[in-house]
Amino acid sequence: MERLPRSQRNPYLLISGVSGYILLAAFVNIFPPDALWRIALFIIAFTASTGLLIQYVLRRIQQSILLGFGLALFLVLRFFGLRSPVYPALLIACIVAIEILWKRK
Repeated sequence: MERLPRSQRNPYLLISGVSGYILLAAFVNIFPPDALWRIALFIIAFTASTGLLIQYVLRRIQQSILLGFGLALFLVLRFFGLRSPVYPALLIACIVAIEILWKRK
């Protein structure tokens, strides 16, 4: 997959990512995390905003999707109380392995 030249970055990705974080901050301040659907909505919004910003910075869709879902999975693990340092290490190893598999194709 080829990178785009510096001048061809899409500014809408940056605007959408930053706006997503602003809306996410407002959502966290307005609604308490007492319902499961609110926590799920937070994780989905965080994944989308992070994916958009990573896509703007790295200019690669596959890596932004992979890192966005990796961060979402990390948040889900933390939500369920799995706080051992082994889990993030395994998650990073899985992300690197999937990236290597995608590059070989």
